[in-house]
Amino acid sequence: MNIRDFITSNNEVRSHEKIKFSMRFKLIADVLSQYYFLNPLPKYLIMTNFEISGKGSKVRITKISRNGKTIMKLLWLSWEEVEYPCELLARQIKRSKFKPEVLVGISRGGFPVARILCDELELRRLASLQIEYYSAPGQTGKRPRLIYPLNADVKGKKVLLVDDVADRGDSLKLAKEHVLKRGAKKVKLATIHYKPWSKVVPDFYVRKVKAWIVYPWERKETIKQLKKMSL
Repeated sequence: MNIRDFITSNNEVRSHEKIKFSMRFKLIADVLSQYYFLNPLPKYLIMTNFEISGKGSKVRITKISRNGKTIMKLLWLSWEEVEYPCELLARQIKRSKFKPEVLVGISRGGFPVARILCDELELRRLASLQIEYYSAPGQTGKRPRLIYPLNADVKGKKVLLVDDVADRGDSLKLAKEHVLKRGAKKVKLATIHYKPWSKVVPDFYVRKVKAWIVYPWERKETIKQLKKMSL
């Protein structure tokens, strides 16, 4: 199986348009430090970098392996690659006829997505709550924890709860339960990405993925965490 078949068969890169792929393949031990001016990662970690580009699209995937075994795959997204799926997400919501009165962004990853959706849906009411869950790429805490509760009155209102990705689904479940307890009339979930093992399937999502997604608002943080990981 070649690289293109491997990636597309695992649904790690999808497009809503026909894209003619051109690829570059590079095997290095310090790909992340090369781009972000940090010290090289330990040499026993092998980074395989795929760059897939086409008409209006460019996606970079990093496969982390050790002793020939794949440990993790990272899907790096640019701001443009986030903005367009948010537009598609807004179209889904409009087609569904669901008209939220308040958007609630789950901090921190849901903030950028929620703000774009406010613009697309022409909605001015944006609230937030924060749940702490992940500690590093590929690692999670035992349970999600509500750090900051909902900061708005949603009693009797229709709420759209927004995050960047539905991974295990525990944080989305906790957030929805919390908003319903605060008296919301109806709560629906919206994320850009959805992972097939999530306990919760969002009402609205754009793409199903298996790779660990690195969004543009968490690049430096992700790299620092990768360097601290004990693999």
